[in-house]
Amino acid sequence: GGGYSSKRNVTFPANLSSYDTLEIYHEHACDERSNRYGKSDGSEGGCHEWDYEANLYICDPVDVNSCGTEFVRWITTYGREGRWLTDLTPYLFMLDDNDFRQFRYGGANRGSLTISFLLSNWGESDIANSGEFAFSGGQFDGTYNDESKYDRQFNFTVPSGTSRVEIVATITGHGFGQDNQNCAEFCPKLHHLKINGTKQFEWLNWKECSNNPVISQGGTWIYDRANWCPGTRAESYDHEITNYITSGDSTEIDIDFQAYNWSGTQTPSYIVECQLFQYEDANFVNSAE
Repeated sequence: GGGYSSKRNVTFPANLSSYDTLEIYHEHACDERSNRYGKSDGSEGGCHEWDYEANLYICDPVDVNSCGTEFVRWITTYGREGRWLTDLTPYLFMLDDNDFRQFRYGGANRGSLTISFLLSNWGESDIANSGEFAFSGGQFDGTYNDESKYDRQFNFTVPSGTSRVEIVATITGHGFGQDNQNCAEFCPKLHHLKINGTKQFEWLNWKECSNNPVISQGGTWIYDRANWCPGTRAESYDHEITNYITSGDSTEIDIDFQAYNWSGTQTPSYIVECQLFQYEDANFVNSAE
């Protein structure tokens, strides 16, 4: 348990803009490099017994103490080591040739961490050229959709030359055991995205864990959860909204969850990283502005 955080500086290659694909490989190795096991004295060794959230954030290029943009969200495994390979190509626009950037890793468990950025070319011509933070999460206690407490509305204007606009939302539910619904970790709830007041997208914020590729864990790793499973990364919900907007016009986006009234002592919550990505025609120049 506890909290662990570390920062690392990364210098990207001078020809970064010649690549069209960005991936991240992450290994979270336990101190003993061993699955959790029982000792002869009744204690336990090896990896940590619980699953925890872990995050990688990119820091501002000017204010390196501001590291609020989440690149990836992982969930550690029950009692064993974890390894992940994650495609982060939509975030390429944040990096420049020969860029010197700082990243912050945050997690609950200590251990040996390996994070590698992998650049390659796969013929991708559809790469985001800009992005804006749209929404965050909050306590799922009956006030989650309250716009006086949380920002649930986002306004933007699409510049000319934009070929595609996409909303990418990474949403995970946490906290349970306070009522018969077991929210927010173990309760499936609908999520809604409105554009200019009209609901255009609805999805169930839920993930089946029975087909989790990280098998043979301890604990309740096989139980379905609110868009995460132990030992996997949090998946994103990607919604293309190009057909619902007009270039040059102001657009309003609203996001909310299915209503829920909570009662208990441990407040459930949703962790949300929601970005608006904009795409131009091919052959653009990367910009981190």
